[in-house]
Amino acid sequence: MIKYLLDTNIASYFADDFSPFHSAVVEKLSNFGNHESVYLAMLTIYEFQYGIACANSVLSEKFSDTKNTMTRIFDIINLSEEGAEVFGEMKLKYRIETGISQKAIKQHNIDLMLASTAISENAVLVSNDRIFEQIQNIYPNLFLENWTI
Repeated sequence: MIKYLLDTNIASYFADDFSPFHSAVVEKLSNFGNHESVYLAMLTIYEFQYGIACANSVLSEKFSDTKNTMTRIFDIINLSEEGAEVFGEMKLKYRIETGISQKAIKQHNIDLMLASTAISENAVLVSNDRIFEQIQNIYPNLFLENWTI
């Protein structure tokens, strides 16, 4: 069985009928059979909650409905101790390889945690975010797909 872990951007495209990538993501998911399973990371739920908190009352309600729909459709993968071990090593390698400062790397924590979760869960990370290509160059056992192309 192939496990897919959706990044927040892919989950958002799925939920947003007006996204230019909505059709591509929906089409990909509609072609899945019994050999694939799709998950959201708890981190994605956190990011949705932040969007809900930042939005005005009309959008907040829409975002909340979207989050609730997504959590009914997809199972959630929580953070794990194994993922934390991968995260520590990955963050250090990323910092050394890219030369990014200790302060600047903090803005990538969620992305690094999501990549670590995908690796520890033996899942393919589905994203339209270039940072994961950089991470994969440093940490080649991160498997990626981009369903927008």
